[in-house]
Amino acid sequence: MIKSVFFLIFLGSSFIGFSQFTIGGGYAGTLPLSSFNKEGYMFGNGGDFHILTTAFPRETNYRFQLGFDFNSFNSGEKSNNFSFIKDGNVYTANHKFTNGHVGIGLKIRFLKVEERFRHHLDIDFGSRTFSTLRDINSISPQNTLVYPSINTIKMSNNSYVGFTIGSMYKLTRWLYLDLYSRIDFGKSAVWYDLNSLKNINNIVYCDAKTTETPLLWFGATLSFQIKLKKASNTETTQDDNRRNPENEYPRTPPPVDNPEVPTEENKTNVLKSIWKVITVIDGVIPKKQKERKPVNSN
Repeated sequence: MIKSVFFLIFLGSSFIGFSQFTIGGGYAGTLPLSSFNKEGYMFGNGGDFHILTTAFPRETNYRFQLGFDFNSFNSGEKSNNFSFIKDGNVYTANHKFTNGHVGIGLKIRFLKVEERFRHHLDIDFGSRTFSTLRDINSISPQNTLVYPSINTIKMSNNSYVGFTIGSMYKLTRWLYLDLYSRIDFGKSAVWYDLNSLKNINNIVYCDAKTTETPLLWFGATLSFQIKLKKASNTETTQDDNRRNPENEYPRTPPPVDNPEVPTEENKTNVLKSIWKVITVIDGVIPKKQKERKPVNSN
């Protein structure tokens, strides 16, 4: 377990180099399968937490992410009052046993990105720890030195490989709701059957069993898209330069007025002025009447 903690610290520190990553957490339930279920292991209620790098490559609809996953489950509890003898005295106490398991591992996620959905397929692999807690309370007559309040009576580690299928619905620009199912193929582990709780020869215990540990999951997770920093404003992409009309068609300085250098506009204005003068003069000069030819009469 200590090695796993150090591994998580190392992996978490590597995420600092990414400007964007995904954090997800929510409820999950686990159903034991096959002999794991038949031998008496119970349904588990708990939660799952994961952190993933940014999805890449960004230019395509098919992307992938890397990260780690942590999950913890309470898989049922049983309690009963038992009498026992300690130091020649008879005591009665409530004995409660609780099964649980904790998993920690790596996650590889393959994404198909659509406008409102992100469908994903995950591959998970790591280590899982099964444990049973014994809680002894309500001792009568009271004597806190008889037994510790809570202690762990068994721990067993194994490895697993899991596969997840899910769909993420976009709620906001940075928040998704992820509904998924998952199956873990766990190797052999030792666990306690809580249905066998009993007191034999002044000892309260459960039967220990050893089976493979396959688990079927279903869960709902809120997935947050986190950005640590923004791109610098001075950084421009090649596409931005193409879309900038000033870069594609640079402006030319406006012409400087110089009266000594005739322009096309000045030439046009001069011609218009000359034509107006000619029109005025033509209106002042009287028109010469045309001579009429006599009409021959028959």
